[in-house]
Amino acid sequence: GSPLEAHQLHVAIIGAGATGVELAAELHRTTRELVAYGLDRIDPDKDLSIHLIEAAERVLPGLPERVSKPAQQLLSELGVGVHVGTRVAEVLPNAVRLADGTQIPAELVVWAAGIKAPDFLQGIAGLETNRINQLAVRPTLQTTHDDDIFAIQQAMVEHCEARRDRMALIDPPFPAVSTPLLGLSALEEFLRVKEERRG
Repeated sequence: GSPLEAHQLHVAIIGAGATGVELAAELHRTTRELVAYGLDRIDPDKDLSIHLIEAAERVLPGLPERVSKPAQQLLSELGVGVHVGTRVAEVLPNAVRLADGTQIPAELVVWAAGIKAPDFLQGIAGLETNRINQLAVRPTLQTTHDDDIFAIQQAMVEHCEARRDRMALIDPPFPAVSTPLLGLSALEEFLRVKEERRG
């Protein structure tokens, strides 16, 4: 790759799910707002380069192609370097090296590729899981195959009631809700179910 220039900030975002895509778009927008607020020494087109790296064949791989294709096109139009179908092999001091040997200059690297749940959760007790071992749950946080088992945060993926054949991966699940609140919600539901069974 080309050497870093002193005036330019190179950002590499690893993972083009909802988090990575939103971050790339927000960085693009925010640098332009800074100029509007009088920080005119910043030239967004020259002073910032953003690269989005995704191992899947398209951005937003968890969503239908009719959503991800226009999103990827828009990111490219904004000047975001979109690299799909490639994995990161190594994070270097000032670059990211891809599996094919390509180096992308990066002073700032952001990991947005999600968190894989522990391997022991894969198919545990016959429960439904996704490719990264997260347990499928209903809106009550109960697993889809056993009402007595609850899961929160990285161990869960919300189940789409409308389409029982699909799961919607939210990364992180319920991003506006803190883990303690999710835990409290699960506890309340557990107590409700227990009370129903007793009565």
